[in-house]
Amino acid sequence: MLPRLGRLWAPACSLLVGACGPVISAPVGASFSFVDEATRPPGGPGAPSGAPAGLPVRTAGAAGGSAGGEAGAAAGGGGAAVGGGPVAPGGVVLAEGEDEARPVAGAWVASLDGRRVTSDAQGRFSWSGGVPAGGVWLAGAPGHVSSLVSGYAPEGPPTLHLQPLARPVASRPQASPPLVTLTGTIEAPDGGAMQGVSVVVGGAAVETAATAVTDPTGRFSLRARVAAAGGEATLIATDPQGRGIGVAPGLTLTGLDQALSPVRVTATTHALEVRVAAVAELPLPVTAMKVVAPDGTAATLVPVAGKLRLADLLGVRYDLRIEAQAVDGSAYSLIERPGLVPDWTQPEAVREEVLLAPPAFEPPVPVAIGATLSWSPVSGAVGYTVRLTAPRSEGGWPWEGFSVAPQLALSLPDAELGPGLYRLGVTAWDAPGATPRALAQVEGVRALRRVNRKDGLRVAHREVDFTR
Repeated sequence: MLPRLGRLWAPACSLLVGACGPVISAPVGASFSFVDEATRPPGGPGAPSGAPAGLPVRTAGAAGGSAGGEAGAAAGGGGAAVGGGPVAPGGVVLAEGEDEARPVAGAWVASLDGRRVTSDAQGRFSWSGGVPAGGVWLAGAPGHVSSLVSGYAPEGPPTLHLQPLARPVASRPQASPPLVTLTGTIEAPDGGAMQGVSVVVGGAAVETAATAVTDPTGRFSLRARVAAAGGEATLIATDPQGRGIGVAPGLTLTGLDQALSPVRVTATTHALEVRVAAVAELPLPVTAMKVVAPDGTAATLVPVAGKLRLADLLGVRYDLRIEAQAVDGSAYSLIERPGLVPDWTQPEAVREEVLLAPPAFEPPVPVAIGATLSWSPVSGAVGYTVRLTAPRSEGGWPWEGFSVAPQLALSLPDAELGPGLYRLGVTAWDAPGATPRALAQVEGVRALRRVNRKDGLRVAHREVDFTR
């Protein structure tokens, strides 16, 4: 669930919730059942027995809005009380998949006080008692990443999510689209030819983005795999000298060799200088800006004299990415600022950014079931994701959790730490909504909880390997 972000433009970064607090009281005998919230209308078929008609599916969360109020210190430690009233009867979903909640049969749900139940073939289960102490929920299933959700006192039906270890792939091979030749001309803002311009063609009709560079006459020729029936595509032209940017969306490809209409670039009118505070232990950061068309086709801009030259183009966005990564790949720090909107009335601007420092483990690292993992607090971080990968993907492994404090107990029922190579990773997060309440259940069911990257984020990661 926590892939290495260092060399990815848009990784699927997932967050689980963790950090324990005091006991929460709730009526004994609260009943839950697994249902598919993505497809079941409130109070409709599949609603839990005894649920009132029209029962709303509310976003679960603790009372209060701050991360500190939703979860305290790590399991076994002190912290702020977890707010929220008794758990309302309703649906509980173990969801896998990106856009819909699908019940997981045979999944277990447990608490630190020893309660444990298993979901049936429809993903339903009944829970005896109220909210677990500290709002700590543990869940897992064969072939899935085990999860710990803490500081979670739902106001309504809670939702637990599991991520599959592997996603199914189509067994039937599919033929690649035909390879065709696309030619065209890139014109300067005044209509003249532009040499050395990078050209990217992508879109729904193109299997992978194809690139080329213009010759002295402004002409280009590129080979691309295009759907046999053709379709829409987008061309993006970027000048390494920063003189202009051209974006031509809605091109109609025929699926055959064809000559495209000339594309005239728009002159750049804004120069952006990005100043980044470096992290002492990491190499100097690398800054990149992408120009992204409405259909997602993107091209990377090259800084000119330390400044990014931008053009005011309708429907186009600019995504900033800053990365510093250790030579051995054991630590990195990353900033994503999508959808930057320059002040086009100004010819120049300066943007200041600060990378998060990677967390540092406090030696010795006590890796044992029930032990509290701890690391140095990271200035600016609002929470931390922990992931422990075992030699084998069975017996509840891998394991992950989320904490607002720089420590988290390694809790996993019936798990053992056998001999072999383990990898422990901690990621510090500074992202909107990275709180236990928001990440346990949010609008739009997804596999686990993923950060809403459209609002930008900062992350820093460190991992260590050890052998038992």
